[in-house]
Amino acid sequence: FQQLALGHRDNVMLLDDTSAIEGDAKKRREFAKLTIFSLAKNQQRIRSGHYDRLTDAVRSDWRSIILASGEDILFEPGSKIRGEDVRMIHIPADISELGDIFDGINATAIAGATVNERNKYVDALEKATFNFQGRALRAFVRRLVADEEAEKTIQKYMQEFVEKSLLQVDSAFARIRWRFAVVYAGLMLATDYKILPLDKGASLLDVQKCMDDAINLLIDRTSSPSATPVVAPTSDDELIEGFRARVASARF
Repeated sequence: FQQLALGHRDNVMLLDDTSAIEGDAKKRREFAKLTIFSLAKNQQRIRSGHYDRLTDAVRSDWRSIILASGEDILFEPGSKIRGEDVRMIHIPADISELGDIFDGINATAIAGATVNERNKYVDALEKATFNFQGRALRAFVRRLVADEEAEKTIQKYMQEFVEKSLLQVDSAFARIRWRFAVVYAGLMLATDYKILPLDKGASLLDVQKCMDDAINLLIDRTSSPSATPVVAPTSDDELIEGFRARVASARF
């Protein structure tokens, strides 16, 4: 895993189905926890930053975003939120009536109304991903490294997401929100660079929905008496913004 992380430095590291980890549920949880904490440190324990600077050694750190799929929750329920819950955030995806990830307003029109139609849609996505793999990323990186204002813009979008995504007063949830803020900032930059043809208002709602689903799942697992499920923003401005975003993305 450390070698994989080094090879995906400053990038996304995709792991296969986590159920493929050997051992029973307890051993899988222990392995996942150890791996997550190890990668979260960003550096091997046997190499120190001081040593690297003194010897001018090649940096062996990693800063990877880890994505993994799986049918089971990796961590056992607890009475409180723990470090691994914040470092590896579980986002429930299988929530549509047909048992897949396509649950948007126009999902039926785009992905199909039956299992067979949706299977064909998935096959088409897989072929497109194979044929055009990496093109969007390379175009995005070229624009990013040439953008002298990129860091300021990223901070602005992250702060925008935090201000528009209300949470309970809980430090763990706040840390989770900052992680989703990074995802939102990346989407906004890709939209500004015209790499992705996304609607900004709809993208904000999508990222907020993933965050709310993740936090609500965490609340259910921790059974914290002081925590209540996250509710969607209900201010007039946010309702109007959400309505406009849905209308803009609708097909007639």
